[in-house]
Amino acid sequence: MRYLAILLLAPWLLILCWAYWAYPRNLPRTSGRRIFDFVALLLALIAAVQGTLFGFETALLPTVDQFGGRTSGLIWQQVLPALYGYGAFAVMLGVALLTRHGIFHRFRHRRLSVDRRIPSRAIAGNHPPTVTTDEADPAILHTRASTKPRSG
Repeated sequence: MRYLAILLLAPWLLILCWAYWAYPRNLPRTSGRRIFDFVALLLALIAAVQGTLFGFETALLPTVDQFGGRTSGLIWQQVLPALYGYGAFAVMLGVALLTRHGIFHRFRHRRLSVDRRIPSRAIAGNHPPTVTTDEADPAILHTRASTKPRSG
């Protein structure tokens, strides 16, 4: 019965693990990020299991009152561990998200600044047409347009 709460939470925790692993797509996917993500998910899952076990241990067993009725239902032995486990998982994943954004967002900006210095079309050899100073001067363009013979 100790692990029933974590078994009930497992599908939702796996969905959150997948979402954390897959998003955001705009951060660089380096081996360092993958190692960081794996360690963060492993720590979050360990925290969820530990929170579940702690919640199970701290849940009060239902007591019998003076009239022979129970003061609390048995359901709290499963609800409290699920809440503690999910809370521990969410806190760990939230800290990991902020830390990952802080670490790898800097690398993304550094990589983009390097990419902007060397345009991809210049590397590929597809240079845009160059405009000489004569072609860029509007007065010269106006005189060229007026000297063309009219057809018609």
